[in-house]
Amino acid sequence: MSDLHINGELQQIKVISDEHSAFGGWFTAAMAAFALRDTEISISHATCKDFTLSHGSLTLQADVLLALQDVGITEQVLIEQASATPFLANQYIGWGNNAHSSLAGLAKSGVPLNGVGFVHYLTRLRNETHDSQWNIEAFSLNTMCAAHNTFTRPSADPRSILSSLEYGLRVNAKSLCALLKQVAVTHGKVLELCSSNLESNNKDSASVVTLDCRLCVSVDSSDSLPIDSIKIVGHAPKEASLSNVLECLDNGYVERQYLQSNCYSRWFSSSGIESGEVLVESESNNDSRQISIAPLASDTWHSDSSTIYLFETGVHQLLDDGGLGYRTQQLASLWPLLSGARLSDTAAKYFCRLSAQRYKYWRDIAVLPMYLCNKDNTAFWQSAKSQLVNDDLSYLVNFYIDTGVLPQLEHYPEDLGSLENTLLAFEHYPRNADPLSYVWDLSELVSRLDKLRQQIKQTAVQLPQI
Repeated sequence: MSDLHINGELQQIKVISDEHSAFGGWFTAAMAAFALRDTEISISHATCKDFTLSHGSLTLQADVLLALQDVGITEQVLIEQASATPFLANQYIGWGNNAHSSLAGLAKSGVPLNGVGFVHYLTRLRNETHDSQWNIEAFSLNTMCAAHNTFTRPSADPRSILSSLEYGLRVNAKSLCALLKQVAVTHGKVLELCSSNLESNNKDSASVVTLDCRLCVSVDSSDSLPIDSIKIVGHAPKEASLSNVLECLDNGYVERQYLQSNCYSRWFSSSGIESGEVLVESESNNDSRQISIAPLASDTWHSDSSTIYLFETGVHQLLDDGGLGYRTQQLASLWPLLSGARLSDTAAKYFCRLSAQRYKYWRDIAVLPMYLCNKDNTAFWQSAKSQLVNDDLSYLVNFYIDTGVLPQLEHYPEDLGSLENTLLAFEHYPRNADPLSYVWDLSELVSRLDKLRQQIKQTAVQLPQI
């Protein structure tokens, strides 16, 4: 990594994006304008006036919703101006076999009993009764509400079963981009240029730092992702859903997000097997056009003169929220450095290290369903899984299957409810249970878990219908 030097007081932050990364650029510009609003540092954003969004809708979870709330884009604003609707779980169809269908909720499932993690009791029950009907879905208020299409906001009272509920919001991507642009315009000055003029920015001044958000075109990277083609289609759904549906096919998978009266579908495949062209169907009419999205690759966390590279990556394409969770964490550690007006080499290296660690986590979350996919008999999935070599992810999955415990690797956060739920949705239950789960005999365990299961289902059914 080259060293980043700022010899004088920082006066301006310039954000650069292109036609395929404008959303990430506007997000960065809006967050920069707000974070540095009390300084003399000005913000500008150079991007294309006509840009392409790879997501028709975005699923925003807690970290992104909190970041947007800080800049004035509240949940109420998202409901009124971005068609926001609740999101509780992912539904996986056909990933293990053609009959496979399961829900993975956002919140951690079950409740600890006598200090022992709930999954250990469920594992013991499944092992001793050999009854696969005892599954994690029945012990998650998130998945039960998603199944019955009911919803309410969580309770702050930890004694209430409603405190176990977690939710996100699905929003219209174009509308959210417009809201971010409004924030950037309010707190900073916005410069819109054609893509051919993006290099016209003067990046030699010691008082200017450029944040380059454009797509990384280097594909010589072990962090590149195997699935990179996206198809966006807007149509009316048969019925509303609180889940995102991910249906596995022999040559990729389809993700469907339900947003009020629309369902936005994205088709994922590999340009190494399928055509690299991406079909985008207009939301306003039936006209369609062909675009070509640059190859996905890993972020390159290095600094060159006064430029910090915040490349768009495969993670941004694959994650529900378009990678905004990762970008939110990345920017949170950048603003304190910039607001200090002087960047030391040590600070720049620390930022790069944090970004690399966070990327590893978001990448693993993005590829986990592909990693667990049981379609090795198809050429596509054989090729895709061969590119998913990741020692940390492999270690995490195998360790959990052996012990029922998720290892605390450096780049994984403490709250791993969604990760555990995904493993269990793919039938990766632990082989062995914690010995302390044997404190009750089998009949007592069945009685306690059945009572909890009934309570969760009864609560879900009684909540308001969406």
